[in-house]
Amino acid sequence: MRISHLVRIAFSLFLFTSCVSFADYSIIDACLFENDYSEAVETLKSNSRLLYSSSTDKVLHDLDLGMLEHYAGRYSESNKTLSAAEIEIEKLYGVSITENIGAFLLNDTVMKYSGADYEDLYINLFKALNYMKQNNDDSAFVEIRRMDNKTKLLKTKYAKQLSELDNKNRASGVVTDKMESTEFYGSALASYLSMLMYRCEDDISNARVSRKALETYMKTQPRIYGKIPTPPSLDEELETPPSGKFRLNIVAFTGRSPVKYGEDYYFTVGERSIKVSYPRMRKRGSQISVVEVYVDGKKMGNLDLLESIENIALETFKSETAVIRARAVARAVSRAIAASIAEQTKEEDEEQSLLMSFIDTISAISSVLIEEADTRISHFLPAHAYVGGFHVGPGYHSVKLVFKTTGGNVVHEEMSDYVVQNDGVNLIEAFCLK
Repeated sequence: MRISHLVRIAFSLFLFTSCVSFADYSIIDACLFENDYSEAVETLKSNSRLLYSSSTDKVLHDLDLGMLEHYAGRYSESNKTLSAAEIEIEKLYGVSITENIGAFLLNDTVMKYSGADYEDLYINLFKALNYMKQNNDDSAFVEIRRMDNKTKLLKTKYAKQLSELDNKNRASGVVTDKMESTEFYGSALASYLSMLMYRCEDDISNARVSRKALETYMKTQPRIYGKIPTPPSLDEELETPPSGKFRLNIVAFTGRSPVKYGEDYYFTVGERSIKVSYPRMRKRGSQISVVEVYVDGKKMGNLDLLESIENIALETFKSETAVIRARAVARAVSRAIAASIAEQTKEEDEEQSLLMSFIDTISAISSVLIEEADTRISHFLPAHAYVGGFHVGPGYHSVKLVFKTTGGNVVHEEMSDYVVQNDGVNLIEAFCLK
């Protein structure tokens, strides 16, 4: 490769990373604050070129749009968009860093965003909900099983990548952080939805299996469900309803999923101080801690907290973090080695001298200025899921959900008319992303 071509590549990549600015989602956030999800969808579509890079952020764009479409009740559109994100994630999985020249020279932000593990998992859960709202339980079951299969792969998903990076780093005298295994191996919310669908099919045996799995997940994953009691309403879910009554189930999502931020670390290779930047994740949480349910003006009770999506996000990020760190270290070590070679190389000819000087300069600049943690993450997944079930008569009902803080302040009220039927899952979804 001639020096002029190398300069053009590196300079273009430098300009790309230097010109990246933080996208402003405040207008969409304002729509969510007013619970105007249709307007949020249209706002994202009209501003997509400003918010997302067409070359690297397809997954991020489709995740965000697909979730907003779900909140807006555009279930078919949401499934199409979320499926596109899932297909792209599958395509990008396992792509080597050596196939990403920008990531090798600069940082992970120039790579195509391939989604966090919890995002990939909840694609299937929300696709399942989309299908349930379209009375397509067969397809919903497929999505629940896909989520379960992905969950089972988490413990081994990054082992090969980390081993390859670890070998590379050890050859340079640098020890890579060990992978912290994830505790997460099953979603209580996914099991809850399975239980409802099996019950609808009068398959009580498998419905009991799903409920047992739900209870097991909550009891044996303390870092995720440790402070969440098993919902008392579960005891009634598989009982025969009183004469003339049917089961009305409600799932309410609150808060916003975590965000990422970067932290810088320094270590020494030879006589050089090397900077690496790692992404970390923090919760955004929710104002909501109480969700009251009223049917036809009568208070039926409160929903129960079932799943902390934000806990699962942080838990599943642990395994991925080890690979991200190892990759950052490998990149930094490669820069340091290249810089050392440049210093030791004698001026054999003009182009060789220019090349070595260029490599040394790029290494010095990139170690401090260009090294940047990849903090991309989807913006509109919720933080918590609440569930509940109530016996009501068939026909039209006015259903009101009241979202409150711990202190009892009303944050949001949501009204809907719902027709309770004697077939299918009578399921209401509600959202308060605050």
